[in-house]
Amino acid sequence: MSHNERCKECKIRVRELLEKIYGPVIMNYRIPIGSKPEDFREHPRYPILNEIFASLQKHRGFTGFVRASYVDVDFFLPEKGMIVEFDESQHFTKARKVALKEYPSDIKLGFSKEKWIGHCDKIHAADNDPPFRDEQRAWYDTLRDFIPESKGFRPTVRLFSRDMEWCKLDPENPDDLSKFRALLEKQNEIDLKIRTDENPQIARIIISGPWNGDVSQARNLLDAVAQNWGSRLSIEFLITTGAFLRFKWPESHPPVDDVIRPNIEAVNALRDVANSEIDSLLTPELKIGLAKHTRCLTIRIDSRNDRYQIEFVCIVDLQTNERKWTGKSYPNSEQVQQLIRITDLSSHFLHLNNRSVLVLGCHDLHIFNNRWGSRESMLSPWRIETRSEMLRLSGIHQPTVVLQHPHSADSCGTWRMGWSGLVEKIKSGKIFASAGLYYNDGNPCRNSLPDILQTTKKGDTLDFIITFEKCEPEMKLVVPPSTIEPISDDLNEQQKLFFKVADIFEPIRLMIPDFNWVRKRHNQFTYSFTEWRKIITQNDMRVHY
Repeated sequence: MSHNERCKECKIRVRELLEKIYGPVIMNYRIPIGSKPEDFREHPRYPILNEIFASLQKHRGFTGFVRASYVDVDFFLPEKGMIVEFDESQHFTKARKVALKEYPSDIKLGFSKEKWIGHCDKIHAADNDPPFRDEQRAWYDTLRDFIPESKGFRPTVRLFSRDMEWCKLDPENPDDLSKFRALLEKQNEIDLKIRTDENPQIARIIISGPWNGDVSQARNLLDAVAQNWGSRLSIEFLITTGAFLRFKWPESHPPVDDVIRPNIEAVNALRDVANSEIDSLLTPELKIGLAKHTRCLTIRIDSRNDRYQIEFVCIVDLQTNERKWTGKSYPNSEQVQQLIRITDLSSHFLHLNNRSVLVLGCHDLHIFNNRWGSRESMLSPWRIETRSEMLRLSGIHQPTVVLQHPHSADSCGTWRMGWSGLVEKIKSGKIFASAGLYYNDGNPCRNSLPDILQTTKKGDTLDFIITFEKCEPEMKLVVPPSTIEPISDDLNEQQKLFFKVADIFEPIRLMIPDFNWVRKRHNQFTYSFTEWRKIITQNDMRVHY
């Protein structure tokens, strides 16, 4: 016998899981609040609620569908201050879609509005007993979504009855508990802020805090971006951070051979696995939601096992679902024995939306680093070959847009030399941006987030900043000792005094807009304003700003 979404055990199991994680749970809790629009005159969203109510009245001409003087919810978590609703198919009606489409873009929800609208389009439920039941149910659901703002609750979480056989989850199984907890909290834990310039041409997802590349969390993060984009202008490119997705290394694949010049069949087999993970990420509802605001989404997707690692970048056309692939071609010194390189350097150059675009992995940016210009003989032959070929291809394609996907960016100095070299070598470049993780493995981030955002772009951007764990250094008059860390403990008294002076200067520096730390040595700190151009004198002996 097949499972039925009206399975009574499913709701019982959901309650047991909630109790196991959050403590007391009240089922069918009655919230002491009215259910007519006029009962919400003090609500901050009263005008919008009035408009939603009027739209439901106009939907089929029913006006008297409010009969109750209270609002019941499926589950209420008093210690968490959260409503959890278990939505079966009858909730997904045309009337519900009418209401959802009028929700303001900045309302916080514990579910994906776009996904729920998609369910309404697909299910088309109808309940005519009484004749106005669809409007009535849609209105009560709306109140359950809006009540948290007036009561100080966390955003209402909604579970779809068909998403899984909930009765098969075991409250005593740690894996099931973890899975259920992640499902409930993945939306509510997203702290999303938006920073925009006057005329943004690239949108960036900046994650502040740790990130593990989980596909479910990534999907909900993108849902949150789509929901919060609002009426802002559509932008051609939305870029994600490094390792935005991680896929499981396959049990078998063709032999890799040499990682510097790997077997293309092995690369293609790994790319097929990565492509399946992106299929899982980009649900039809999510693609529709994002496509309203942007044309191209770039996704860094990585994997590794005990012996190898690989880093892809997938560029997805959200309107046609066409996908183009590239990946890291220039590993850093720590990766050079394990990273399976993308050797097709032409894959970095794309023509998208009538623009010539250069797409870079993480360390690929340092192909253009001027530091090695006069020391190229010290490089491995394949590095010299890669640098030369990338410069040749840049001359042919003349990219005007450059998109980089670094693992992290918590210091302004990490990518400064790469970007300055790229700007010097690719004269056609008009705009560029990167979207690294703002995180330093639990340690204080070395520069402020505003500084990082400013020094990793050229041109205007729209930044979606998602915080999972605070790591940004607070602006205090005393800088933690680790902020200005000596290169060595073996310092003489004069050098110790030098670092004490630097500690005093650092908090003042943080208060000066666009004044950034460049490098440190035993007896020298270098700072520069963002707009100052670097000039290297003869024989690389002096640097001026």
